[in-house]
Amino acid sequence: MKDDLRPALHTTVLSFATSPNKDFIAFGTNTRKLLVYSASALFKYPQFEGDPHQIFDLKISKSWHSLCTGNGLLFCGADRTVFIFKWKDIIKGSALSCVVQLPTDSFNFMDSGITSILFKKESDQLIVATGTGFIHVFSIQDENLIHLSKYLAHKSVIHRICTAGPNEFGSCSEDGLACFWDSRTTNKPTCSFEPDIVPHLSRPDLGAWLTTLSCDSLDCDWFATGGGPRLCLWNRRAASPVTLLQLDSRSSIWHPQTTGFSCPGKEPRIIAGGNSSEIYQWNHSGSLASSLSLADPPSARVSHIMVAELVDNPDCGKTNASYMTRNDSENVLVVAGVGPAIRVVSALGYPLGILNLS
Repeated sequence: MKDDLRPALHTTVLSFATSPNKDFIAFGTNTRKLLVYSASALFKYPQFEGDPHQIFDLKISKSWHSLCTGNGLLFCGADRTVFIFKWKDIIKGSALSCVVQLPTDSFNFMDSGITSILFKKESDQLIVATGTGFIHVFSIQDENLIHLSKYLAHKSVIHRICTAGPNEFGSCSEDGLACFWDSRTTNKPTCSFEPDIVPHLSRPDLGAWLTTLSCDSLDCDWFATGGGPRLCLWNRRAASPVTLLQLDSRSSIWHPQTTGFSCPGKEPRIIAGGNSSEIYQWNHSGSLASSLSLADPPSARVSHIMVAELVDNPDCGKTNASYMTRNDSENVLVVAGVGPAIRVVSALGYPLGILNLS
């Protein structure tokens, strides 16, 4: 085996973001590298193999980090620091613009690093979640961050935050709670859910922890969450679980690491990947619509899925009306995690191409 291939075999892709114009996509890895690819390349050929447009070494102290885009900037949260990059500079080959430190939120620094970040366009705010259960809120001013507030949202590690409407966001945690918050207020969630207390969702042998949370962008009352408890589609307005999203096999040990919503062919689906090589899609009735193994070829195997995100075709002009009726058939799914490559899959669940990590 060539020495230059060895690092890729030990790489985990942890995070994902798109450029403001959707023409570039970025991935963060446990090797402290930021990988940037052209989004147009994902749509040119039915089967393809692509290389990074740019690779940046991130000067961070820990490998775990989160990415998001807002106001023409790429935010990277790592340890107790938010690194700010200008997308226009990233594309040209330049990198770091600004560095902002989190204010101290605990006397226990063991798990106090950033775990997830989210940009709220409506308020020009950056929401930052940490390993101690705190949430920090920043305003974005002149390509810098101004700290506004912090509050204790969970009793343990926050694994994921997601948008839940124009002024709302959701969070899920190791403490077993999925909470929803109004970004205009603080301290108390607008509602919270505890899947582990629902008998048909609970898996006591695994635990109550929740690793993933996502909301349907067309109707944010619908959300999917799971981890120790089984993955399930919920409705906030009904305040109850609606559809169990389970597998015919492995359901007792499989847990989700990432979830999302799509509408290929105008058929709503819930996408999920986790501690296996399979990427799954269910319809809203809970039927498994597709299952694709990414174990082969071995040189591009993804053995534990951490990222599964839809990418728009930047060459297809879209009006605001098309977004309101969302049809994701023209989009592709990028799937990554533990493994030497990033996989590209059609919105319907067919394998397309491979993105090399170097």
